[in-house]
This record gives sequence, structure tokens and C-alpha cells, in this order.
Amino acid sequence: DINELQKALVWLGFKVDEDAAKKIMLQLDPNIGSAGDATGQIDSNLFEHMLKWMRLAELFTPSAGMFQWKPTGEDRCSITVCDYNTEACHVSEPCHFDGDGQHFFFSSRPRLPGRSRSVRWVHLEAAQGLDRLALFRLAVKYNLHPLSINDVLDNRTATKLDRYGSNYVVSVD
Repeated sequence: DINELQKALVWLGFKVDEDAAKKIMLQLDPNIGSAGDATGQIDSNLFEHMLKWMRLAELFTPSAGMFQWKPTGEDRCSITVCDYNTEACHVSEPCHFDGDGQHFFFSSRPRLPGRSRSVRWVHLEAAQGLDRLALFRLAVKYNLHPLSINDVLDNRTATKLDRYGSNYVVSVD
């Protein structure tokens, strides 16, 4: 219910009052109660999805949330994305973290023609230095395992390939 949602979000570090929790609940499912009495429930998958987007939004808000940062105005690295299957391949232009960065992080994958399952390869270019904020944003968007992020941050880690669930993480020095 609304009170449980509000308590859970506060426990996770979000500054949410009961009215904000009610708005979140109604945004997730407009069919839950009425605007004055939103007392429904959300399942764990929807809750996890909501948390992912809230954490990602925090990473685009410099002075909010658990991870505080200051905008520097410099693009230290870029992301190139390749979506492919057996019938098609779509490679994006390198995305820097100005205005189009948010679009990449909050949008869905494009649908490729054909029936085969598509694969997404995401390349974070760090030749000019690793942008930790970009890495954290990728970690949230794709639910990357903390050990894989630690390997990328640790300069002493040799080139390697790890599999965590349905994600493969390749770290190349």
C-alpha cells in the first residue's frame, strides 16, 4: 500500500512523503484506487522497475540522492551501441553525455527486423579517462553486477570476460 511504498523508498534513501508515494503509485498503475484513495498494491517486478528509473533519474540530478556530483561540462568518454541479430545490425553514433545522454539512458532498444532475438553491445570509450558517472548510469540501466563494476574501476584488473546472469561484461585494458 501507499504507506509501505513510502517507508520502503525512505529506507532506500529517497526523500518521499506520503503524497509523493501516492503520486508514484498512481503513475505506476492509474487503476489503483482513485486519486484520493490510492490503496492498491504493486508487484515486486514493477517495484524493481520503478526503483531502477528513480536511481537513474538521481544520476542525472547533481544534488539529489545518495550519489552527489557536480557537473563539469566536459565529455570524458562516449558510448557507442550496437544492436544486432541474424537479420540486421544498427550501430549508433557515439553518444556524449550532454542533452542526448538522457535520451539513451531512458529510452528502450529499437526493434530490429526479423524474428531472431537481438543482442546489445555497449562500448564505453575511456581512452581519455573513465567517467565513473557514466559507468554508474550504465550499471543502473542494465542491472550490472557490482563485481563487474569494481573490476572496471580497479586499474589492476587484467583483460577478462565475466558472465552475470544474462549480461556479459568484457573489461579490456
